[in-house]
Amino acid sequence: AAATNAPSPSPSGADLAGHTESTARAGMAMSKTSSHREADAETSAFVKQESTPADPKSNINTNNTNMASGFTKKSDPRKTSRVPAGQFERVARFAGLGLGMAMGTVGQLMREVGSGSVGKGGVKGLVLNEANSDRLTMALCRMRGAALKLGQLLSIQDEHVIPKDSPLRQVIDRVREEAEQMPPQQLYPTLEASLGRDWRSKFRDFDDEPMAAASIGQVHRAVTHDGMQVAVKIQYPGVADSIDSDIANLGTFVGPFAPRGLFLSTALEELRNSMKMETDYRLEAELTEKMRGLLADDAGLRVPRVQWELSSDRVLATELLPGVPFDQVSEMSQEVRDHVARSMLRLTLRELFEFHLMQTDPNWSNFLYDAETGTLNLIDFGATMTYSHDMCYQYAHLVKAAVDKDRQTLLDVSLQMGFLTGEETPEFLAAHVVAPGSQTRAGFNLGGALAQPSCS
Repeated sequence: AAATNAPSPSPSGADLAGHTESTARAGMAMSKTSSHREADAETSAFVKQESTPADPKSNINTNNTNMASGFTKKSDPRKTSRVPAGQFERVARFAGLGLGMAMGTVGQLMREVGSGSVGKGGVKGLVLNEANSDRLTMALCRMRGAALKLGQLLSIQDEHVIPKDSPLRQVIDRVREEAEQMPPQQLYPTLEASLGRDWRSKFRDFDDEPMAAASIGQVHRAVTHDGMQVAVKIQYPGVADSIDSDIANLGTFVGPFAPRGLFLSTALEELRNSMKMETDYRLEAELTEKMRGLLADDAGLRVPRVQWELSSDRVLATELLPGVPFDQVSEMSQEVRDHVARSMLRLTLRELFEFHLMQTDPNWSNFLYDAETGTLNLIDFGATMTYSHDMCYQYAHLVKAAVDKDRQTLLDVSLQMGFLTGEETPEFLAAHVVAPGSQTRAGFNLGGALAQPSCS
């Protein structure tokens, strides 16, 4: 939406970056209790899984040395399962899941009739019984792609959206922790198709055991011939080609269990658009290099170099940067937390008001703090979005309304930008500017922090 009357220029990142210290302290304090703390790590988390027998033909490198990302790889390899690659195969998996859950529901109903406890858990409790929860969790973990991505995105929703005692919450929490890796029979052909039959000769060392397995692909540690440690992200086969059908099937399965406040249809459409961007690794490589250039003048922020000769549309190799995920900083000293929060807020302001380009994946592990150098290392730019000048201009006015404690302007600009429709109840409008579960006005609290003399 275009701004209508804009008498003053948009505040620049440099102008707003000075108003950071109080907000930085508040932001880091809130981060200690944020539900985002438990988000799945797209490229850096190491989740202990039950092991499956190793393929003796896979030539797996058993070197379990410390990764440059700051993690030590678990000694037990994660679960391995084949990724359903064809669209027909994926649809068949969803159909099999539906049949299994229907039978599980009937079985649960019969057990409740026999015990005289029919209806105590409601319809959702009847369908998402323990056996069906296991079926759904296993299916999402093994499908990967949009199915697993949705589970991971839902897992970071606030408890006001998906309550802790919700049957759906129990499923998505498990989905977040149980991503499985693809077997060598799929890994090696994917590398061969992308980098050639001699793909292994292009590395001095390649660790066949992944550092991380997530929704779209898995990440392996490797070393180039010139000694650089790199993270090699390898996309699961079939994921990019089945986004539309996966989204449609997910709407069918998850829709009946989604809370009203989740706006599932909107979330699924956003997921569709995001997935199509994130599965284009060449685009991600270009965005990574673009962001690296934009932040070249900021010594406190670092973006990895892309290894173009080791990358393709399904494989992306980048410099492996050290550090621990952003959420772990909350356990460090106040001085470190203030420093990291200032860096993060400075990055946000520059992205919005200077670059009009922002990395939008809300994953703590995309931001790594390197305690040795004090830098914030940024990774994973697959969800980087470009915003129009008009949008960023209006958002600057939204921030200014918070600084000025101007409630009406805050609501007016929110309406212009589409955050509100104009049909909201007075209670909804009040909730728009009031933090859930408190009597403090979140927007005005932010404005107060930015308006402190020490931050001007």
